[in-house]
Amino acid sequence: MKNEKTLFTNETKPRSISGTNIFISLIAEDILQLRESCYQGEYTEVPAKHTKDYLIFTDNYWSTLETCLRDFDKMSKEKFTEKYRKNELKESEKALEGIVEDTIDYIFDKIGGHQNSIPIDIDKNKHVDPLLKKKLEQKYARQIIADATVVESEPGHEKEPEKGKKADNKKEDENDEPKIIDVIELPETTIQGIKRSIRKIAEESLIQDAFEIIEYRVLNDGEYRFKKFVHKISDIYDDFILNPTSGKPKKSLLEKDDTTLIKQAANNYEVIGKRKYLKNKRKFESALRGSFLEQVKSAREVLKKEG
Repeated sequence: MKNEKTLFTNETKPRSISGTNIFISLIAEDILQLRESCYQGEYTEVPAKHTKDYLIFTDNYWSTLETCLRDFDKMSKEKFTEKYRKNELKESEKALEGIVEDTIDYIFDKIGGHQNSIPIDIDKNKHVDPLLKKKLEQKYARQIIADATVVESEPGHEKEPEKGKKADNKKEDENDEPKIIDVIELPETTIQGIKRSIRKIAEESLIQDAFEIIEYRVLNDGEYRFKKFVHKISDIYDDFILNPTSGKPKKSLLEKDDTTLIKQAANNYEVIGKRKYLKNKRKFESALRGSFLEQVKSAREVLKKEG
């Protein structure tokens, strides 16, 4: 996993903790808060946002989106109407509410009222992925606001005047304070359970993202045909030509002519961020004749030498 970097606890004997586990713990904390109170819309929006961030963090966003899109293969422009989209989104929202409710109950049952915590010094963990660091900073900001609210509500508390040298020194002292937060520590079985819930939330919450892709395709092509996502053209060779078990090129594919292979690749793959290839299939096929075809030809040479 690209973003799997460990964090170190702020303890006498620091421990290394999985970055993924900390991310899951932060998600669990925020979802659990929905049990107490939330604004209209937050009940599903908060888990959906966290889920998308987690999928991006673990490099699973595009593969999960593929799962959503498979169900809409061969979707025609005539069927993909505004009414159809609204009905599908309504059904997904209803299903999502049920999944979130089950997730909240699961998290509360596992950690509600009896959780251990992990002290994390944010400044000593600057090496982590930016998305996780952002989550840690957001947690710290909420913690500061919560602490300030408690102090200000205490009887006899009065704010000191913020003027002169005294106020400036106080501000400097505050800036020098370590950014330490307490993150709930979850057992591995609970983490795995929350991961399963995240997958279920993703199946429903990513439908809006899926519909944006489908809409673009049906407007350009008249229908949506499912395609696998790749980050770059060379990835098509790895997924299409190589045997996933042996890691060797599939002989049956290498025996096909160049034109056939290029058309198959263009019909079954989409390069993320390259919409110009969707608008102009010839440009995509032309690009495939570069690095992709070179890889195929090299594999044929190796196969030929091996006899």
